[in-house]
Amino acid sequence: MKPSQILFGLLAFILWTFDASGQTTPADTLPKPKIKLDKYFDDGQGGEDAPRTLVKINPLLLVVGEAPVYIEKRLSNKFSIEGAAGITFRSVFNNIGLIYESAAEEILISRIQQPSVTGKLSMRYYPKGELYFPQGNYFGLQGRYRQYRYQLQYYLYPSSSESLTSQVQITDYDFLIINGFQEVFRGAFYYDIYYGLGVRYKQGNRLRFQDKTGKYEVVSGGDLNPLVAAGIKIGYAF
Repeated sequence: MKPSQILFGLLAFILWTFDASGQTTPADTLPKPKIKLDKYFDDGQGGEDAPRTLVKINPLLLVVGEAPVYIEKRLSNKFSIEGAAGITFRSVFNNIGLIYESAAEEILISRIQQPSVTGKLSMRYYPKGELYFPQGNYFGLQGRYRQYRYQLQYYLYPSSSESLTSQVQITDYDFLIINGFQEVFRGAFYYDIYYGLGVRYKQGNRLRFQDKTGKYEVVSGGDLNPLVAAGIKIGYAF
């Protein structure tokens, strides 16, 4: 599946949540008592009027060059679905070792990182989900997609005057089992702390020196490794 198709699907899901939350019925047109969210969370009160849609960000992901926006939508008292879509950009860690070997520095003319996409989708289960709003301890399954793209211009070998320009990309496919805790801390603002265990399949291409040809070439490959993830999201309920 192309990255653009994945991003389009996630954006469609996000638009659906806004559309669903904005639909009204005759009963919805009647005046409704306002619910004070912090009291609602503290004493377990609430009903059909309680907020069911959550918008979140994960500031820690900016360090790794990733900026998704999350939307969680309540499906029932105990289940919710969360989707995210966003962009990737230059990471603090740069991922340089993944796109070319250190020896390639001598033949590299330029390296330009290009924006790409990231997306996530997860199903959550809240064991104590008596309320109309997803809160408390939860378990879930999560799939994640993330891609970094670079444009490299380089000489074919150290003494060469001939250069090439190639597109190099790194793509992560993650599958995780997650556990977390979500709670309001002020008004309609809340936090979501989580950790997860799973696997990551990293696929990409890399600039390497080829002994057979005596030149630098872009070669493809992939590997599967265990994955540990953790983070904290902050957001707003409506």
